[in-house]
Amino acid sequence: MRNATVGDRIARTYAWTVVALRWPIVVAWLAAAVAAWVVLPALGGSTTAPMGDVVPTGAKALVVEQQALQRFGAAVATDTVVVQRNPRGLTDAEARAQVDAAARDPRERPPALQGVRAAVPVLNVALPGVRWNERRTTAVTYLFLAPDLNLDERAQAARAYAATQLRPAPGSTVGVTGAGPARLEQFEAIDDTLPWVELATVAVILLIVSLYFRSVGARRLLAGESRVEAARGATARIGPVVLTAGVVVAGGAVSLLAGRMDFFRVFGPGLALSAVVVTLICVTLVPALLGIFGGRLFGRRVREAEPPADDEPSAMAAAVPESTGGGPRERLRTWFAGPLGALRASRRQARTEGGMVLPAFGSRMLAARPVAAVLVVVTVAVLVVAALGARRTDLAVSYLPSLPHDAAAREAGDLASRAFTPGILAPTDVVLEQSGIARDRAALTRLQDLLSREPHVAAVLGPGRPPGSTLEQYVLARDGGAARFLVVFDREPTGAGAVDAFERLRDDLPALARRAGLPPDVKASYGGETALASETIDGLVGDLRRVAVATMVVVFLLLALFLRALVAPALLLFASVLAFAGSYGLASLLLPHALGGSEVVYYVPLVGAVLLIGLGSDYNVLIAGRIREEARSRRMREAVAVGAPAASRAITVAGVTLASTFALLAIVPLRPFRELALLMAIGVLVDALLVRPLLIPSLLALAGRAAWWPGRLQRPQAAPAFVDAVARATRLPAADAGQVTRATLATLGERLPRREAREVAHHLPPELGAVLCRHQGRVEPFGYHEFLDRVGERAGLPRAEARQAAGAVVDVLARSLPETEVDYVRAALSEDYRPLLGDAVEAEPRFTTSRPTTPAGAPPRTDP
Repeated sequence: MRNATVGDRIARTYAWTVVALRWPIVVAWLAAAVAAWVVLPALGGSTTAPMGDVVPTGAKALVVEQQALQRFGAAVATDTVVVQRNPRGLTDAEARAQVDAAARDPRERPPALQGVRAAVPVLNVALPGVRWNERRTTAVTYLFLAPDLNLDERAQAARAYAATQLRPAPGSTVGVTGAGPARLEQFEAIDDTLPWVELATVAVILLIVSLYFRSVGARRLLAGESRVEAARGATARIGPVVLTAGVVVAGGAVSLLAGRMDFFRVFGPGLALSAVVVTLICVTLVPALLGIFGGRLFGRRVREAEPPADDEPSAMAAAVPESTGGGPRERLRTWFAGPLGALRASRRQARTEGGMVLPAFGSRMLAARPVAAVLVVVTVAVLVVAALGARRTDLAVSYLPSLPHDAAAREAGDLASRAFTPGILAPTDVVLEQSGIARDRAALTRLQDLLSREPHVAAVLGPGRPPGSTLEQYVLARDGGAARFLVVFDREPTGAGAVDAFERLRDDLPALARRAGLPPDVKASYGGETALASETIDGLVGDLRRVAVATMVVVFLLLALFLRALVAPALLLFASVLAFAGSYGLASLLLPHALGGSEVVYYVPLVGAVLLIGLGSDYNVLIAGRIREEARSRRMREAVAVGAPAASRAITVAGVTLASTFALLAIVPLRPFRELALLMAIGVLVDALLVRPLLIPSLLALAGRAAWWPGRLQRPQAAPAFVDAVARATRLPAADAGQVTRATLATLGERLPRREAREVAHHLPPELGAVLCRHQGRVEPFGYHEFLDRVGERAGLPRAEARQAAGAVVDVLARSLPETEVDYVRAALSEDYRPLLGDAVEAEPRFTTSRPTTPAGAPPRTDP
């Protein structure tokens, strides 16, 4: 066993404390769960600005609307709209009620309407150059509400306005729509379903950790330890890994603070806090439950296990077989020493763990560098091709389309879209500023005509038409220094189509203004939800770059601290990013078939990226930590072959379960949640079924021990300690024991293939490892007798004494190696070496010869 480090002692102390306090810990977490359920508030009740948390801080579109309100006496952008539709046509009384309600002094309105600052109605009457879907069937009233009203109060004010100010005739339908009511209905839908999703998610995370704890705790229980001892041992082993994984997830979430949008600045710390809470549950509640229930958590096999009986070791026959070295068969054996050693190691693993030889052997062959290189190329190619599917999606904001079809706000919005055009709910405000521009009516009229011909523009209201109408006071500034056009697109205002049309119009406007005869120095600015959506998406793209860099830096640093390496964290982070890209591409390909349309709500990719990269890093810690632990005493092929499957089994089961849990997000009847559910389900499955079991192990196997640079995996004993152990076994003076040790290692280095010699040298003191690897020529497959003759010649001993001395050296060497490493060495040697090495799989003890038994002072084995 390796010497305990400070970290080991801290882990053991923590494990002892947690298990000792297991009953208070369970009671405390139950009380915390009840308190959280009762005390924490619901979503949306006190929220004021409906879109303030999802748009960039200081958005230009919002500034334009504030300035327009001062210059023109009315703004265009509003989050609340009242819709009244009569398919047989609005009566004159209904139309007059719309106008009278808007013209009424706000101070004369009843108390329920005191929050309504202004109301601007628009009827779908015939206008020159305007393309409405229907005529005189519908009116929309833009309500401008007090900014201090929360979402509930805004909706109540709008409903009160519709109920008290309008006069709907029989057959008319009245509804409230807009971004504010849409956000309120989103919160209500989330409140109804998200608690169950949260409970399922926490349950699955606990399942992941429980499975990981089971891999250690169950083994300890099967070995005969009590439930308290097993809980303490498993916690000391697993606790630091789980804690690190939670810190990595929390760190990735905190990196959202690199973004400038308030939504991410709130979401990031909230997600980080959730990760910390779940991690605390995992490193306190799970060990406490293991200490209380023991084997009853792991099924009947573990629950009814009895302590293993001590088997008496069988002695090996000391007879020396006929020498078989030097023939073609032995040369072939040296060429295939790696696969033969892997087969022997697989037989040992199957025997000790009760598994099958073929899967264990397959894992070892997949961890071979040539095979790992092929797997890396194929896996990376598959994920890159999948990632190309992301080119088919467009980002959108889409407040109303995110709601289910039967939502009240969406039904009212659909009524307005059917009668006018989808863009009527949120016209785009185009403001031109220059001294005296309001007097150039001819140029403004020409520009209005040109704007109406732009792609996907359904109507343009402005100073050009209709002249002398009441609209004029809203489109020409009182000081004559500004004019505005209200552009209505034929697309949903915050969808990708409307955003694309707006951005094209914005790019074309300077040329259109010159064609209309306006001065070239006229200043143009834009307001409205479409302009705000464009600015929001642009802000997201900028945030995505900053957050991506911050996330990768934070995750890399945390992985580097945990693994004490630089190469492995870079490989793991590369795999996580590639996994997200491939998952997003696959989700983009499936989106039209699963949800209809190729638009993705703008924040879904960023939230999905943070969650998936965080979870991927969590899995990375579990797998890479296990591989690193195994690599401290094994060659990398063995470390990957043993460590990766052991961790991947739990991760695969947990991944499938977690994918199912994220699929539960689809029960929230909102499109962003269903998009996120699709992305997360695909991402978790890709991660658990492709990246973790194949790509990560292959990358680490391909990098070999360089993956852990600049850290050191193992610290072999000093050369004097090794030689002293040989001296005690042979009863030789230290100088003679040193000569015998070097003679035996030099001869063994001539007989072993270069790779096997290098792997054995990792476990030796550097100076003795150099002796073993000194022979760089072609492998000499000589037999056991010649091996003894060469040792005797180098050490100046006859064959009989050389046999005893070499046996003692090999025995001390074997006790410094893991069992499976001896399997690789044994596979490279012919059968006549059995007296020196035994069979290395069937025989117990592993090394029995006619030499004296190694005393207790020999260096201990470093078996895992």
